[in-house]
Amino acid sequence: MLAAFLTRVGLYSGMFGGWGGNRDNNNSVPVWLIITLVSVVTYFLSWILIRTISRYREYSADRGSALITGAPEYLMSALQKISSQMTLIPQQDLRQVEGMNAFFIIPASVKRATSELFMDHPPLEKRLAALEKIAREMGRPVS
Repeated sequence: MLAAFLTRVGLYSGMFGGWGGNRDNNNSVPVWLIITLVSVVTYFLSWILIRTISRYREYSADRGSALITGAPEYLMSALQKISSQMTLIPQQDLRQVEGMNAFFIIPASVKRATSELFMDHPPLEKRLAALEKIAREMGRPVS
């Protein structure tokens, strides 16, 4: 919100000659441009931070539900059943086209490595691994 407010103030100040500057001085960078760039960077960082917090909350919810129920293997089973419905949607495996990285704007290996940064839920494999670790700590059998 602060970034949006500063952007609006900077934009209006630039449009109406604010900041007490002289309009004839063309050697300096306009203040509204700097404020806009800072606001865009702030928005991008906050967007990534929100997704990071969302992934953390999913891990916390999984851990909490595993500890409350005392049976993390049931949660693991439910997650696998829910996610198995997603396999009905056809998707091309990026490993099949990895040899054509030179023709892509973003190489397949980079896309796979950075995709989790933009996800708001952690990947199923990592959630299952975390639940498996909790099950071992509780002394529960994991199949």
